[in-house]
Amino acid sequence: MGNPVVVHQLYQLPIKETNATLILADDEADEAMESDSVVLTALLHYSMHDENKSRPVCEVLDWRSERIVRKSEALKSRGHFVRSGELETGVFALCAHSAYMPDLMRGLLSLEGGGPSISQIYASVFVPAEAWCSFQDMANMVRVKGDTLLGYSKSDDRELKLNPEDKEEVIQWSTSCLLIVVSRGMVQL
Repeated sequence: MGNPVVVHQLYQLPIKETNATLILADDEADEAMESDSVVLTALLHYSMHDENKSRPVCEVLDWRSERIVRKSEALKSRGHFVRSGELETGVFALCAHSAYMPDLMRGLLSLEGGGPSISQIYASVFVPAEAWCSFQDMANMVRVKGDTLLGYSKSDDRELKLNPEDKEEVIQWSTSCLLIVVSRGMVQL
């Protein structure tokens, strides 16, 4: 609502009634530093009034801005900072795209044991020996068992192929082909 660096527009927002404030990066800015400048300016305008109850959480995009903020006691006293980027955005998009991905990502990134793990499983667990099918077909068979196929390694070259581009290419799966699978528990080969 309005330009966040114009003080009178900023204070048209119901700031007095808020319990928490987010100052998000401008995704339409040409450069990350330009967006970060807007965020920091909005923070400074926001923090000029004593009526504000909370320290806002501010999103910065550029690593240089993050370094400046980390070293500045004046900025840290006025807000909390989070640096986002393509990796984080990609993870959020992935989680938004598929209902089971948030739990999978949480489990993979968790420090607690017993969650999902990345395993090597022989292709013969899912298809008969010497069967022909595409990576996409194999991924669907793996998914039926509650796991997620990441890639594979064929017996003849042992080259690991993660998320192949041509998922519809038909492949012969020998008894020694290994699948790289995110599984809910440990799987024995």
